[in-house]
Amino acid sequence: MDKKLKEYKIWLKAQGYAENTQVMYLIVMKEIAKKINIDNLTENTITDFLLKLNEIKKPETISMYRKGIKAFCKFKNLIIKVPLIVKKVQNNELPIHFTEEEFKKEILPLVNNFQNPIKAEALFSFMFYTGLRRSEVANLKRKDIDLNNRSVKVFGKGKKIRVVGFTKKIIPLLKLYFG
Repeated sequence: MDKKLKEYKIWLKAQGYAENTQVMYLIVMKEIAKKINIDNLTENTITDFLLKLNEIKKPETISMYRKGIKAFCKFKNLIIKVPLIVKKVQNNELPIHFTEEEFKKEILPLVNNFQNPIKAEALFSFMFYTGLRRSEVANLKRKDIDLNNRSVKVFGKGKKIRVVGFTKKIIPLLKLYFG
């Protein structure tokens, strides 16, 4: 590994970046180093690189590259504006958002297909009304859910904790689920 990238790795660790983030940012900079001289980064070289990458990579990947480049610029004390490269999204690629009415008409009837419909309804409703990811719900403990304050303590990426509120509507379902 290049001396500069070794120093970058040490810097990332010292800054408190998560292990996975460190790995990804190093991969990003190794890829960039194959295409451009990372000792002479400029706004133009970064923009050109990201535009070429934009033709072949997904927006999520571009975002990761941008973050890795930003961190590397901070590491080298460079004041470079890393451009936001936006790929046009086709209609069929948009995320699906359900209204409450659609949730009740299209999702909730599916709970009858489960072995324990009450548990399934509680889980689906909890996820819908809190917006939590499947993995976040799977990692919850009973002590993380406060029915009195209608809140849940969620442990996210990088061991970050956030508190999410929920509606009174799902309290009876949660009591059934827990009871």
